[in-house]
Amino acid sequence: NGLTTSTKIYANAADELADTWKKRTTIDWTQDDEGLTYQKNPRPTETNIYDADGNRRRTTIEYTSYSLPNVVREWAGAAGDVLLRRTTTGYRVDTEYLNRRILGLVDNVHVYDGPTDALVSKVTFGYDWDFSGDLFQDTPAPHAIRHDRTNYGPGFIYGRGNLSQQGRWDANDSLNASK
Repeated sequence: NGLTTSTKIYANAADELADTWKKRTTIDWTQDDEGLTYQKNPRPTETNIYDADGNRRRTTIEYTSYSLPNVVREWAGAAGDVLLRRTTTGYRVDTEYLNRRILGLVDNVHVYDGPTDALVSKVTFGYDWDFSGDLFQDTPAPHAIRHDRTNYGPGFIYGRGNLSQQGRWDANDSLNASK
């Protein structure tokens, strides 16, 4: 109840009376406990977009045990069965983050070509690294913001969830870590 499961778009009122839509969408949902009679963390598992010319775009989504989307597949074709792209997302589940209720920190995103399953994009993320020392120097730099050094000093770097690095990799040479 309350979640949109389908829509239809009509060009005019006459088309609506005849149910000749121009665009139609459907959304399938899941939740943490399918046996409940009420919603608990609902999230879409599949969306479909159809047009009056018979085209269809379909997206399917798989989730981690923490209800985070980790495999998204994009499909095309009249039957929605031609895989265009697969995107996988890995998340940080280090104890330091989980103990502080920090969920959903993206660790990596890999994009694969659908028909060939070839890697076409690789991006990685790092958190809580203090490369420059700007956060903890005695004289603050113009861009640094001072904070509570007593309770959150240099020993509290790890586990805050601050994005500190991002890497874009050469997807065609995944064996060479310097690229």
